[in-house]
Amino acid sequence: FTCILEDAVDVVVALKKSEIDWVNKNVDAIIQCYKILGDALGLYRFAKKVLSSMNAVEEYSSLVASQRAGTSRIMTSLLDAAAIVTIRVINLERRPDRFLDFMEFAVSSERMLVMKGVAKLEQKSSVSVYKNAKVICDKERESTGNFAFDGQCSIDELETKIAQMTKGLCVLSDFVKDKWKPSELSAFDKHAGNDFKDAHTTTSEKACALSHIAAWVGVGSTLSSFDSC
Repeated sequence: FTCILEDAVDVVVALKKSEIDWVNKNVDAIIQCYKILGDALGLYRFAKKVLSSMNAVEEYSSLVASQRAGTSRIMTSLLDAAAIVTIRVINLERRPDRFLDFMEFAVSSERMLVMKGVAKLEQKSSVSVYKNAKVICDKERESTGNFAFDGQCSIDELETKIAQMTKGLCVLSDFVKDKWKPSELSAFDKHAGNDFKDAHTTTSEKACALSHIAAWVGVGSTLSSFDSC
């Protein structure tokens, strides 16, 4: 079904201005399909294609009244879809059962949209300096849709994954510190204690931290990508 939907998207975004009424009807239908599937990533890609293919502001005044009304309806449909709660899931590849269970709850019961939220880290980052975090974001490589980093691997395997992802430009410590102070969590965790001594960050903790860093970077990249539409 997803392949059929993607073909329909390509047809709709390629239509001419004179076919705006037909486009409007199909935009609504495609949005409804993505909502039924709970497919946030598919809807995000569709919205980008539609916005990119629409007329520039200066061209809008040249449209006849019916075409302007059709364009307005398309924008209204996209804005209504954007108001739907979207959940970015951090899920391990080895636990598809958890993802399916969450999809059933989020889509069927709560009418939410869901996507795998982990982005591909590209350059050096810091937990405390978020603005330095970068992701690969172009037509071939999205800033979302990846599985979480798995802490059950060895530290060497995690290092190798970072090296591959960043093409050898970064190491694991560029993203996550080797040591941390438990007391720094006291503001968020009442059980953190008052231990000011450094504790070694385990492989599992590093993988968890990487997953959350990448998820937040993906959020920023997704939001900023619409600036170019």
